[in-house]
Amino acid sequence: MRILIILFIMLLPFTSKGQIEIDSLSVYKYFEKKGYTTAGVASQFRDFEQKEMEPIEMTPIEINQINQILKLAKIKKHRQTKFGIAPLFCKAVIGEKKIDFIIGKNIIVDLTNYQNYLIKNEEDRLWLEALIEKIRGIR
Repeated sequence: MRILIILFIMLLPFTSKGQIEIDSLSVYKYFEKKGYTTAGVASQFRDFEQKEMEPIEMTPIEINQINQILKLAKIKKHRQTKFGIAPLFCKAVIGEKKIDFIIGKNIIVDLTNYQNYLIKNEEDRLWLEALIEKIRGIR
Protein backbone atom coordinates (compact mmCIF):
# COMPACT_ATOMS: atom_id res chain seq x y z
CA MET A 1 0.00 0.00 0.00
CA ARG A 2 2.82 2.35 0.88
CA ILE A 3 4.41 1.75 -2.54
CA LEU A 4 1.15 2.65 -4.31
CA ILE A 5 0.92 5.92 -2.41
CA ILE A 6 4.51 6.79 -3.25
CA LEU A 7 3.94 5.97 -6.95
CA PHE A 8 0.77 8.06 -6.99
CA ILE A 9 2.59 11.06 -5.48
CA MET A 10 5.46 10.67 -7.96
CA LEU A 11 3.16 10.46 -11.00
CA LEU A 12 0.77 13.24 -9.94
CA PRO A 13 2.84 16.14 -11.35
CA PHE A 14 3.19 14.40 -14.71
CA THR A 15 -0.52 13.88 -15.20
CA SER A 16 -1.51 17.47 -14.50
CA LYS A 17 1.58 19.27 -15.79
CA GLY A 18 0.95 21.28 -18.90
CA GLN A 19 -2.82 20.80 -18.93
CA ILE A 20 -4.06 24.24 -19.82
CA GLU A 21 -7.46 25.65 -20.65
CA ILE A 22 -7.36 28.69 -22.92
CA ASP A 23 -10.03 31.27 -22.11
CA SER A 24 -9.45 33.52 -25.13
CA LEU A 25 -7.11 33.40 -28.08
CA SER A 26 -6.25 35.98 -30.70
CA VAL A 27 -3.98 35.89 -33.74
CA TYR A 28 -1.77 38.74 -34.92
CA LYS A 29 -2.47 39.68 -38.53
CA TYR A 30 1.11 39.11 -39.60
CA PHE A 31 1.80 36.47 -42.23
CA GLU A 32 5.43 36.72 -43.33
CA LYS A 33 6.43 33.66 -45.32
CA LYS A 34 9.75 33.01 -43.63
CA GLY A 35 11.11 30.72 -40.95
CA TYR A 36 11.91 31.83 -37.42
CA THR A 37 14.08 30.78 -34.51
CA THR A 38 12.85 30.95 -30.92
CA ALA A 39 14.73 34.23 -30.43
CA GLY A 40 13.27 35.66 -33.65
CA VAL A 41 9.74 34.77 -32.57
CA ALA A 42 10.26 36.41 -29.15
CA SER A 43 11.54 39.53 -30.90
CA GLN A 44 8.51 39.51 -33.23
CA PHE A 45 6.13 39.43 -30.24
CA ARG A 46 7.93 42.46 -28.73
CA ASP A 47 7.49 44.27 -32.07
CA PHE A 48 3.74 43.53 -32.03
CA GLU A 49 3.44 45.05 -28.57
CA GLN A 50 5.51 48.12 -29.46
CA LYS A 51 3.50 48.73 -32.64
CA GLU A 52 0.26 48.05 -30.72
CA MET A 53 -0.99 45.69 -33.43
CA GLU A 54 -4.59 44.60 -32.99
CA PRO A 55 -5.01 40.83 -33.16
CA ILE A 56 -7.93 38.90 -34.68
CA GLU A 57 -10.09 37.17 -32.05
CA MET A 58 -10.73 33.46 -32.54
CA THR A 59 -14.23 32.07 -32.16
CA PRO A 60 -15.27 30.06 -29.08
CA ILE A 61 -15.60 26.98 -31.32
CA GLU A 62 -11.99 27.37 -32.52
CA ILE A 63 -10.74 27.93 -28.97
CA ASN A 64 -12.61 24.84 -27.76
CA GLN A 65 -11.07 22.74 -30.55
CA ILE A 66 -7.57 24.02 -29.74
CA ASN A 67 -8.14 23.18 -26.06
CA GLN A 68 -9.09 19.63 -27.09
CA ILE A 69 -5.99 19.37 -29.30
CA LEU A 70 -3.77 20.58 -26.44
CA LYS A 71 -5.21 17.96 -24.09
CA LEU A 72 -4.25 15.17 -26.52
CA ALA A 73 -0.86 16.58 -27.46
CA LYS A 74 2.46 15.24 -26.25
CA ILE A 75 4.13 17.89 -24.08
CA LYS A 76 7.86 18.52 -24.15
CA LYS A 77 10.07 21.26 -22.77
CA HIS A 78 10.76 23.86 -25.45
CA ARG A 79 14.35 24.38 -26.47
CA GLN A 80 15.86 26.91 -28.88
CA THR A 81 14.79 25.74 -32.32
CA LYS A 82 13.83 26.76 -35.83
CA PHE A 83 10.14 26.97 -36.67
CA GLY A 84 8.57 26.17 -39.99
CA ILE A 85 7.54 28.80 -42.47
CA ALA A 86 4.73 31.22 -41.60
CA PRO A 87 3.45 30.12 -38.18
CA LEU A 88 0.53 31.92 -36.54
CA PHE A 89 1.52 34.35 -33.79
CA CYS A 90 -1.09 34.12 -31.04
CA LYS A 91 -1.84 35.74 -27.69
CA ALA A 92 -3.79 33.55 -25.26
CA VAL A 93 -5.43 34.39 -21.99
CA ILE A 94 -5.47 31.64 -19.38
CA GLY A 95 -7.09 32.87 -16.21
CA GLU A 96 -5.35 36.17 -15.48
CA LYS A 97 -2.20 35.32 -17.42
CA LYS A 98 -1.36 36.36 -21.01
CA ILE A 99 0.72 33.84 -22.94
CA ASP A 100 2.49 34.02 -26.31
CA PHE A 101 1.80 31.05 -28.58
CA ILE A 102 2.97 29.91 -31.98
CA ILE A 103 0.66 27.62 -33.92
CA GLY A 104 2.13 25.50 -36.68
CA LYS A 105 0.78 22.58 -38.67
CA ASN A 106 2.00 19.93 -36.23
CA ILE A 107 3.03 21.86 -33.14
CA ILE A 108 1.74 24.49 -30.73
CA VAL A 109 4.42 26.25 -28.70
CA ASP A 110 3.82 28.10 -25.45
CA LEU A 111 6.64 30.66 -25.51
CA THR A 112 5.84 32.04 -22.06
CA ASN A 113 6.16 28.71 -20.21
CA TYR A 114 8.47 27.15 -22.82
CA GLN A 115 6.41 24.09 -23.64
CA ASN A 116 5.94 22.31 -26.97
CA TYR A 117 2.66 20.58 -27.67
CA LEU A 118 3.40 17.99 -30.37
CA ILE A 119 0.31 17.15 -32.40
CA LYS A 120 0.28 13.45 -33.27
CA ASN A 121 -3.37 12.99 -34.28
CA GLU A 122 -3.72 13.34 -38.07
CA GLU A 123 -7.24 14.84 -37.84
CA ASP A 124 -5.96 17.50 -35.47
CA ARG A 125 -3.06 18.29 -37.81
CA LEU A 126 -5.45 18.70 -40.73
CA TRP A 127 -7.73 20.92 -38.63
CA LEU A 128 -4.78 23.15 -37.62
CA GLU A 129 -3.63 23.35 -41.23
CA ALA A 130 -7.14 24.41 -42.31
CA LEU A 131 -7.29 26.97 -39.48
CA ILE A 132 -3.95 28.47 -40.52
CA GLU A 133 -5.09 28.78 -44.14
CA LYS A 134 -8.47 30.26 -43.06
CA ILE A 135 -6.81 32.91 -40.88
CA ARG A 136 -4.25 33.78 -43.56
CA GLY A 137 -7.17 34.38 -45.91
CA ILE A 138 -8.52 37.14 -43.59
CA ARG A 139 -6.30 39.91 -44.91
